[in-house]
Amino acid sequence: MTIAEREEQIIRIKEASFQSELDEQLEAHLREQVVEVVQATIEATLVEEVQVELERIVGAKTSLQQQRANLDNSRAIPA
Repeated sequence: MTIAEREEQIIRIKEASFQSELDEQLEAHLREQVVEVVQATIEATLVEEVQVELERIVGAKTSLQQQRANLDNSRAIPA
């Protein structure tokens, strides 16, 4: 459920209900759920981005190490 859909649900329930205390509790509960979903989505996205960046860094480091080894091998004096 999207945030907009959840907000519409809150408004519909508020308008249909005559018990304001329950409305407030329900709204608070629904808002907590929305915050949890958004937070989980953002965290998952950040984890993915960090993994991609780490893979890029490790790949670059590996490439540099290979280049350095190749350079060292080309400089080696044959015995």
